[in-house]
Amino acid sequence: MDKNELTTRLRQAFRLESEERLISISNKLFELEKAKGESRDPLLEVIFRDAHSLKGAARAVSFNSIENFFQMVEDVFGAMKNDPDLYSKRIADLLQQGITVIEKHVAEPDNPDMAVKLDELGEDICLALDEILSQPPSGSVVNKENDVSPDEEIPDDEIATKPEPVVEDVCEVTPPEPKKPIAPKGIKTEPKTARSGKANRPMPAQGGGSVRINRGKMDKLIYNAEEMVSLKQLFASGNKAKVDLLDEIHGLRSANFQLTGILNSLNRDIRFLVETAGLSNAPVEDIDLAIDILHMTNKRFNQFESRVSDIIRKEELSMHEVDKLIDDSLENVRDIALQPFAALADTYPRMMRDLAQETGHPVNFEVSGGNLEIDRRILDQLNYPIIHLLRNAVDHGIESAEEREQAGKSACGNVSLEAVAVEGKKVQIIVKDDGRGIDLNSIREKIALTDNISAEDAAELTDKQILEYIFLSGFSTTSIITSISGRGLGMSIVRETVENLGGTIKIENNPGMGSEFILDLPVSLSSMKGVFVEAGKVMFAVPLIFVRYASRVCQTDIENINGKPTWSYRGKSIPVAELTSLMDIPSGISLEEQLRSILVIKVGDVEAAIIVDRVIEEVEITVKPMGKLLRKVPNISGAAVIGADELVPVINVRDLMQSIVGGRGSVTMVSKNKENTSLSILVAEDSITTRMLLTSILESAGYEVETAIDGQDALYKLRAGKYDMLVSDVEMPRMNGFELTEKVRSDDKLSDLPVILCTTLSRREDRERGVQVGANAYLTKKNFEQSNLLETVDRLI
Repeated sequence: MDKNELTTRLRQAFRLESEERLISISNKLFELEKAKGESRDPLLEVIFRDAHSLKGAARAVSFNSIENFFQMVEDVFGAMKNDPDLYSKRIADLLQQGITVIEKHVAEPDNPDMAVKLDELGEDICLALDEILSQPPSGSVVNKENDVSPDEEIPDDEIATKPEPVVEDVCEVTPPEPKKPIAPKGIKTEPKTARSGKANRPMPAQGGGSVRINRGKMDKLIYNAEEMVSLKQLFASGNKAKVDLLDEIHGLRSANFQLTGILNSLNRDIRFLVETAGLSNAPVEDIDLAIDILHMTNKRFNQFESRVSDIIRKEELSMHEVDKLIDDSLENVRDIALQPFAALADTYPRMMRDLAQETGHPVNFEVSGGNLEIDRRILDQLNYPIIHLLRNAVDHGIESAEEREQAGKSACGNVSLEAVAVEGKKVQIIVKDDGRGIDLNSIREKIALTDNISAEDAAELTDKQILEYIFLSGFSTTSIITSISGRGLGMSIVRETVENLGGTIKIENNPGMGSEFILDLPVSLSSMKGVFVEAGKVMFAVPLIFVRYASRVCQTDIENINGKPTWSYRGKSIPVAELTSLMDIPSGISLEEQLRSILVIKVGDVEAAIIVDRVIEEVEITVKPMGKLLRKVPNISGAAVIGADELVPVINVRDLMQSIVGGRGSVTMVSKNKENTSLSILVAEDSITTRMLLTSILESAGYEVETAIDGQDALYKLRAGKYDMLVSDVEMPRMNGFELTEKVRSDDKLSDLPVILCTTLSRREDRERGVQVGANAYLTKKNFEQSNLLETVDRLI
């Protein structure tokens, strides 16, 4: 490795280290301004250590101006450790400016202006310290306007006995030169030799349990891990193909067995004719040969079927292990991608301090929940939304000191940023202030001016409707554009970013007392779960995070309200459209089809429904981007890889919702027909979820449905009531589906009742047993389709 390459790598390492330590110094300076007395001591110690480490690291990579700056910072804080009251607002401002310049200097190492600026700031800090040191000792200091208020004077005997912490440098490459600390006037310092003592020495820093990983490498690792999801689907697809092959072999063996029986019967007849008519034995010998060949073929079929069954059984075991390994690996990689919220939140205190100075609104800023871990990819995308919300809180929310005092509040406003874990692997990011709140009347006036509606109509809008206008692009109540706000784009981008992450944002407004913005987000960006649907013989994937409900509905339930198709969902009418019309593809359903599958989707607070030909299944998918040639395809966000080479378009639900709300979709309307309402079906199922699903499907088709929680309960209800069909699970407590079917067939009253077994048991032996006990149909949940169930019910009932 040559010298230039080594220097480049060292400077990259320094950039990473400096990012963390500069954030730490900046935040501790922010806390130092609010701290008093002895509470300043640990803060000063942290700043001193970070400055000391950065000084040595800067020397190792030849950042001389940075090294000199932190040498001056060391001198300043070395003095302050002996007298914390030396800290002033002037020094705080200069140090914060220095951190900003260092960040730019590290980003532009060859820019000489940054080095000059840094040297000037270092000299200004020393001058500011000299001015303070020229004042009387801390016990008799006359407070200056910009100085932090001094605390009680520390007695000399306490100072003499107070141990000076020993700095343990764990990051520095080259040992620093010893530097004599600057002692303030009027304070005696003890030599370090008098402060020995093992009990007073801090423990050396221990090796951490974490390592640095390049962001690009981390992203590639996550991407590759999520790609393994498609391998699971590939294995499952291959296994299903083998099961289908086994069924075909079984069918051929059965046909071969039947053909053997026919030839045996024919052979007997021909032998009889040969013996009675005295004919040649040649035909008999040929048939005997054919029968022998069939017997041999049947034997080979049995062997082949046994081998394939054994292969399938072993592959199922292997697939179970592979699935578990992939799931565990994916979960581990996702855990690696988690970072504490503090990695993002620690960058904001300095920004809030600068905003407070720029706006003239005094602010006390607090961060909590910093230890809560969130996917780094989510944190990266949350940076702008949080910055915008914090800026709005200071600029729009917090009043001036005079306004706050007139309102009976403290002169200093309060803004908080909090991360809270909630159920279901979710997290809430809350930005809260105790300012004036959101002025709904000013928003109403702005709506009347910009939205072409009367003031009377605007006055009738609810508070919730008013707050929704905040998220519209270009909407702003501020008439003047400043460096902080006024363009009306920020809140629109905030909502879009949050919703793209699969989250939501809501506002809690308390006029005169403050406002609260609550971001509900997932903890991790996993490989997406999607609902596969079919529309017009084309398969699509709908991201599950936007799906609220799935069911079967009669087309007669679709109504026209004000010329737009709607469907009643949970007591309210929502817009509905066929996916085929939205995607501009031919429909795959005939006009005579009464039942359709429907998905309720939700984006933000807006709900709508899409009608599809059928809902296939819910699977975990990895979404591929469209690429440079297809950057924007209407209503499509990417493609999901299924199996080895099959691509399924992924619906862009946001675009689709805009199309539906805009009235660009249509629905084929049919006349109402309730011919199934007199037919009654009993559903026996111990799973609450499956019981609700089957009930919803059958009721949507017009059947009256009653449920039983197991086989025993079902048998009691069958004997007590009158039903036209039984739909039952197999694996149930007290009495399983096989036993229930046997009881039904042995009961004279129920023996003719149609029975459908719907179960997860998909082995051939289970299907054969279902037929043996008398079931009319055997449907497996693994490949369950609503249309199959309804077609089977319609055929048997």
